[in-house]
This record gives sequence, C-alpha cells and structure tokens, in this order.
Amino acid sequence: MLPASLGTESLSASPYAEFLEDSTRQLSLEQVASPLYANQFQTNTSGNALNFGRTRSAWWVRFSVVNTSPSSQQWYMLLDALLGDEFALYILPEKADVRQESTTVTAQYIQSLEGFRRRAWEMHLPSGETFQVYMRATNGDSILRLPVEFLSADAMLMRSNHNHLLLGGLYVAMLLLATYQLLMFVSLRESSYLFLATHILAMFATIHRTNPVFSHLAFLSDTGSYFFTAPTFIAIASFLLFSRQILDLPRNNPRLSRVYLLSAVVCMAMIAITGAIPGGSVLPSWLGLGLYLLEIPVSLWLAFRGNRIALYFGVLHVIALFTQAWNWWHVVFSAQVWDTSQDLYMGLISLQLIFPVSWLQALRVRFLREQVKQAAAEHKAKDEFLAVMSHELRTPLHAIVGLTGLLRLGSQAEKQGEYLERLHTAAQHQLHLVGNILDMAKAASHTLQLDCRPFRLDLAIHSLLAMVQQAACQKGLELVLQLDGLEGVTLLGDRLRLTQVLMNLLGNAVKYTRYGYVTLTVVVSPVSDGRCRVRFVVADTGIGIPPDKLGHLFEPFSQVAGQAVLQQGGVGLGLAISRQLVEAMGGALTVASQPGEGSEFACEITFAVPEAGLETASEAMTQHALPPGLRVLLVDDSEINRFVGVEMLHNLGVEDVELAPDGEAAILQLQQQDFDVVLLDISMPGIDGFAVTRWVRRHGRDPQVPVVALSAHVLPGVQQEGMAAGMDAFLGKPFEYAELVVAILGVLSGGRGDNEGR
Repeated sequence: MLPASLGTESLSASPYAEFLEDSTRQLSLEQVASPLYANQFQTNTSGNALNFGRTRSAWWVRFSVVNTSPSSQQWYMLLDALLGDEFALYILPEKADVRQESTTVTAQYIQSLEGFRRRAWEMHLPSGETFQVYMRATNGDSILRLPVEFLSADAMLMRSNHNHLLLGGLYVAMLLLATYQLLMFVSLRESSYLFLATHILAMFATIHRTNPVFSHLAFLSDTGSYFFTAPTFIAIASFLLFSRQILDLPRNNPRLSRVYLLSAVVCMAMIAITGAIPGGSVLPSWLGLGLYLLEIPVSLWLAFRGNRIALYFGVLHVIALFTQAWNWWHVVFSAQVWDTSQDLYMGLISLQLIFPVSWLQALRVRFLREQVKQAAAEHKAKDEFLAVMSHELRTPLHAIVGLTGLLRLGSQAEKQGEYLERLHTAAQHQLHLVGNILDMAKAASHTLQLDCRPFRLDLAIHSLLAMVQQAACQKGLELVLQLDGLEGVTLLGDRLRLTQVLMNLLGNAVKYTRYGYVTLTVVVSPVSDGRCRVRFVVADTGIGIPPDKLGHLFEPFSQVAGQAVLQQGGVGLGLAISRQLVEAMGGALTVASQPGEGSEFACEITFAVPEAGLETASEAMTQHALPPGLRVLLVDDSEINRFVGVEMLHNLGVEDVELAPDGEAAILQLQQQDFDVVLLDISMPGIDGFAVTRWVRRHGRDPQVPVVALSAHVLPGVQQEGMAAGMDAFLGKPFEYAELVVAILGVLSGGRGDNEGR
C-alpha cells in the first residue's frame, strides 16, 4: 500500500503496483476486479517503473494508496510517459462496489489537469482512507511505460517549470535554426539548406511527440495514429538527402549518390506502410541506426580521398554514435528499460550536432564559391590565352604568307635566300608555339612521354640559336655564348624537348630585355656509369622579376605584371611547360632575379651517353641514303601534303612513288601492287589509317609490308592505337628530312618505334 504522508515531496507507485495483460483488449474494470482475474495480477518485483515494451495488448495496473497527511496538503498524480492511445483511470474506495458507476466515483476524488504536458491529476483523497487505483492503457505500437508518481504541490510546480524551460529552450533553438536554414535556402537557392531545415523540423516533431510542450501539436503524440512514425522517417530521409549534397556524392561517387537517393525514397514510402506492420514503430529506429552506420564509412572513405568536409562529417557521426549508443541500445534492442527522458537527451545531442553540421554546410558553400571564383578566373585566363594565342600564331603566319608572296613575285636571287631563311624561322617559331600547347595538354593529362634517341648537343644548340639570333639582332642585343667543350658531345635523350626548354628560356630573355645582352652558358661534366651532367644557364640584363611574383612564375598563363611586360605580349605557357619538361627529364629549373637588374634561369640534367655505333638523326641523313629502287605508297587525303611528300621523297632519291587520296584507294593499290614502304595518313574520310593497317595485316597482298604512320595527332593515345593496329613507326607532322630518313631506314631494318616530330 502506497502511503501519501506529510513531509514527502514525491512518491513512486511502481514498487506497489501489480499488472495484468489483456491481449484481447476487451476486459472491463468489473471483469479485472472479479476473483477470476484479480488473482492473475502479477507483482512488480523489480521496483522500477513498469515498462511493457512494444506491445499491442491492453495492460491493467492496480495499487492501493492511503492519504496519511493532513487534509491541508495537496497531492498530484503524474504519469510521466508518452500515452497517446487508449487510457482509463479509476480510483475507488477500498470497499466500493465496482459494479457501481466507476467513472462517477472516480470524478469525486481526482480532477484532470488541462494543458499539462503529461497526464496529470489533482487528487482529493480524504485523510486516513484507503483507495484502490486501476489503470488501463494501450500505446499503439510504441513503447508502453507507466511511471506513476505522487507529487506535492511544490514538487509538481518545480517539475512543471523545469520541463517547460528545458524543452521550451530546446524547441525554440531548433525552430530558430530551421528558420535560418530556410532563409539561407531562399537567399542562395542551395538545396542542402532546405534538406537540413526539413531535418530539423522533423526532429522537432519527433521529440515533441514524447515530450510535448505546445498544445496545438498534441496530435503528434497520438501513438494510435497510423502515421505516428512519419516525422522520424522524414527526418531520416531529409538527412540522407542533406548528406548526399554536403558530401557532393553526385560528383564524387554517382553510384553511392543513387544509393542515398533510393534510401530516401524508401524512407518516405515506409510512412505509408509502417502503420500496418505489427511492431512497425521500431523500423525508424533501425533505419536511423543504419543511417549512422552508412554515413561513417562513406565519410571516412571520401576523407581518405582528400575531402575535408567528409572528414569533419565522419568525425561528427562517430561522436554522435558513441554519445547516443546507450539510447540506441534501449530504443532498438532493449525497449523494456526505455524512458521518455532518453528522447529528450537525444534531442539535446541532435541540437549539439546540428550546430557543427551547419558550420560544415557554410564551409562547403564557401568552398563552392571559391571553386566558382577559381573557375571563373581560369575561364577568364583561358579566354585571354586564346586571344593572345591568336595573336601569337598570326604573327608567324603573317610572315609565312608575306614571304611566300614575295617568293612568288620572283624577287632577286640574293633576296630569295634571305626570304627562305626567314620563312624557315617563322615556321619554326609557329611550330614551337604549337609544341608548348600540346605539351601543356599532355602534362595536364599525365600523358607526357619523352623520346630517347642519340643527338649531337652542339648541333642542337646551334640550331636553336639560329632562331634566337635574329630576334636578338632586331632589338640590338648581344647574344653571348659560352659553349666550350661541346664539339662532338653525343647524348641519349629527347632533343626536341631540350631545345624547346632552351628556346622558351632564350625567347623570354630576349623578349624582356630592352638593352644589354643575353648569355647562354652550357657546361658538360662527365659522371660515372656512362652518363654526363649538363648545366644550362640563361642570363639577361632585362627588367627582372619582383620577389612577390617568383612564386607564381611557373604557373600556366602566368606573366609578370607591369606595363613593360604587357607591351611584350606572350602566351604565358613557356616557363610552366619548361619546368615540367625539365622535371620529366630528371632535372630542376631554378630562377634568381632582381627587379631592374635581370634574371638568371638555370637547369641541370643528367643524360646517358650512347654506345659507340649509335647514330643521330642528322648523321643518318648525311651518312646513309635510302636504298635504290625503293617503291613507296604515299596515302594522304590532303593534296598539298601529297605534293610535299612526293618532293621530299624525290629529293631523297626515291623516284617510284604511288599516291592514294584515301583509305579505299590505298587498299585497292595494295591489292594490286607490292611496295617496300607505306607512308599512311591516319585521319582520312571513310576508311582511316588504322582500318587500312588492320586490313593489310589480315588480308593484304604482303601482310608484312612496313607501315609508317603520318599524322598531325601526336598525343600518346593515337600512337598507341596505331601500334596496336599494326603500324611500324609514327611520324608526327610536320617532320624534317632527317626524321623521315630515320623512320624509313628503321622499318626497313625490321625495327618498330616512333619518331615524334612537330
């Protein structure tokens, strides 16, 4: 028997309670009070608040109470639990006949407190009398817990104020956060703000179900409602969509993005069917736990790939999982010890997590804005690059067109030699510009490949000096050369890329020097194991480079700001590609400069020394002629290219040259005649060079005939496809006489390789 005595502020009825399960939900008070059922009540041996877990049965609870306090002390009975389905309370004097109107009798002793967040009653129990209390409760599919307490007036007031202050503060904070997120969504049109606002509002509704404060939202606490679990499903679905956005899954992993999207759709679909599933109220808890277990590995996986937002997001989920582990255990696995305060605790933890998640969201938006700004800057830089590139390409083109026109006019013989020399210089300059662009594209796609062939260092240096000398003379600059000891030095490496680097450095030195000199120093130092180290230094007396600009000097499209520089023009790729080429060759490009005094660029590269007997391309050109009586098939869809090719072959002593304008004509010729070498263009209308080569290898009159590919496509992927089709060598257009000789001699001797010319 529960004694309500003076001096006691609160009493729990749980240790005195007995309970009976009514699986039919049909028993009445008269029946459970009858001898047939009265003896079936079980004693609450645990002494804790009665918790029947998730059940659809009706449960009867009874206990006796006697008011031993003076009549002046006011008592309240509080049932601090979520009971949103059926509930009935009966208080009868100990000797009362339950067959009488029990509701009328009960009303004499208790009065329900309207507007209180829980079921609570004001008690009017006469002092010294004993009363029998019966309760009947169902709770839909939710956890049924009946913690009955008797509180004094002071204790009741304190409990009410504390709960309203704590819960009111929590709910106001959540509503303010949701409002902020909605305003940000309206302002920025960023969907992640809408998803987070929806999640916060759904979490507010979820917590308010079990810890109500606002009377207008009492419908949320109806545990018998078919859609009682809807707020939790909405909270999970909206957070899945928010996570999908903040982790940028559509871009980082489209497959995972579809998994998240499908999971959100499934959550929303579960709203319509959970109410019909026995025990379905546990499904949101399972899905919520599954969400945590999904988010953590996904976030950490993206973090290992360099995503900072994902790292912070994953750490927050780990913290949340551990701080709420006790709650998850009770809600999902052990509902018998669940308490509504655990929902409140979960709400406080959720609020604490929403703040850093909001910060992460703001951080992500800042990153996105920076990326947009960077993309806009890159777009602007590329637009400027295209404009400058158009100017740079048109300059040598103008010289080529003009000099060609002068030659066609039949100028004096002594002038024609000068015209031809300048024409060659303009063509080489244009080829150099195109080479920089191609190499930058290859470096960006990690497809840059270096050639490794023997070449004479002195010949390579003098060939590029011929192009620089003219520009230096036009500006009145002295070109100082310190090239002692280079005579006869032969190296194994990529001559084309080396001269490209030196051309970039010398060209910049001449461009940004208005008076004085430009110096090229080359020092060869032998090292062990058949290698030698070569140091190249380009110094000038130009405008110099400010210290704050040195860090950006080797970036693409970067030039030193200043009116003196802007007057010079330029593409802004030379130094960027030069550094990448030098590093690809195993060296390093450094710079030292003082504004107004000049600059010095230096690079040091180690080359292998070829074995005796290996010849350079120029030596092959001068020492070896093509075999007499050679029959060549030249296939190219460009008439001008066929004309140039025939003239080059005739000058090399090849008189028997057959022409084909396309792949179909080439196949027809190869069916009817034998050839020693096929020079085959790749990009042709209809049947391309790859298809022609495959046909030759499978069905040709001579399946072993050597095929040399000719193409303006010089990217590695094109060369690899050609070799896979059966081509023997690759010549990139434009190519020199020496490169053509080396390629033909190579395939005639049975070797396969490539010779990339531009």
